[in-house]
Amino acid sequence: TGRDTQSLVDFVQVDPLPRANFTATLEDAAVQLSNGSTYGASAEFFWDFGDGASSTEEAPRHRYAGSGTYRIQLLVVDDCGRDSTAQTVALVIAGSTRGAAEGTLHLFPNPSRGAFDLYIEGAAAGPVAYTFFNVLGEVQERGTLMLRGGAATQRFERTDWPAGTYWLRVQGVGWQMQRRVV
Repeated sequence: TGRDTQSLVDFVQVDPLPRANFTATLEDAAVQLSNGSTYGASAEFFWDFGDGASSTEEAPRHRYAGSGTYRIQLLVVDDCGRDSTAQTVALVIAGSTRGAAEGTLHLFPNPSRGAFDLYIEGAAAGPVAYTFFNVLGEVQERGTLMLRGGAATQRFERTDWPAGTYWLRVQGVGWQMQRRVV
């Protein structure tokens, strides 16, 4: 009885875990994003520009509607895993009087154990839409609140959601705000 053996050199390639990284260059009302992430061959990108817009391009350019402070988040996903990072940019557009949001949004406690209060103040009265997203940008829940007298409070009990990081986007007429919920 004979024996056959075969040796393979460099047969398996192991890619490193993805590491999200980017730089933001401000150009008037736009931000050019340079993706400095490390990732494998099958990477996908999800950008959240902090104003309700998003992109899946590798290195997008995004134009903002008005001056304000925006939190830009990048999520990198490949066959080996996922990683995310975020930066806050302050954008001043000449001649713009509109900020990133009207009013103030408070979440407390944050971090929470699934139960928290949302308080909005200083915004114009009327309907306010809210949307919760997971870190992959998938919608978890949508709803509407009514702002009366420039303020609204809403209690959320989300103890059935898996522990983790979520995003809450609140939009009124002509404004929106976004906050991270942990």
